Amino acid sequence: MSKCLIYLLIIILNFLYLSIFIINEGYVGINSYNNIITIYKPGFHFKIPLFNNIQILNSSLFSTNFQINKFILKNKKDLIIHVYIIWKIKDYKLYYLNTGGNLIHTEIILKRQVSDKLYLDIDKLNIQKIFNHSSNFLKKSLSNYDNNQIKNIKENFISKLISQNNNQTIINNMNNMGIDIIDIKIEKVSFSKDILKNIFYNFNHKKIKTLK
Repeated sequence: MSKCLIYLLIIILNFLYLSIFIINEGYVGINSYNNIITIYKPGFHFKIPLFNNIQILNSSLFSTNFQINKFILKNKKDLIIHVYIIWKIKDYKLYYLNTGGNLIHTEIILKRQVSDKLYLDIDKLNIQKIFNHSSNFLKKSLSNYDNNQIKNIKENFISKLISQNNNQTIINNMNNMGIDIIDIKIEKVSFSKDILKNIFYNFNHKKIKTLK
């Protein structure tokens, strides 16, 4: 075999090596060339070396955790909200066009969407009024609980209240970006110690007046 044939064989083998790629189960490949987006499902595929840059995307569920600090309530109180979002890519073409397939950019968009919605919802809340109108809370005397138990009752109540808010706007916005929102949860709502003391004092003061 001549040297020319050997070199030719090496070139062909290298070309095949660079042309063949595999998409594993649970992933999807995506390529954008000349404004044409191609989606590759799991399996063996061919590409043109140097011209086709295949980006691999995870097709399973994603979870995004973050916290939103310093919500300013109507009574000038601060609180911290811990949010948990479960989502997945629904339309890979739309997702790529809107995010470039960048997970960090996607999470920034998600956080902004959820944060803006929560800011609007919480701005409408009057925390003291919520507690004063909680029948389950008022049926029991504050003296039966220590501060930690009262804190848990209040935080659980607020969490449930916020969790029941309609997130359809967020879901629709993310659907338009090729993202399917599975769930949005408020994991925890935290007050500073000074804020809790102030709320407990005001609540207890009103309770004593009522009992008199």
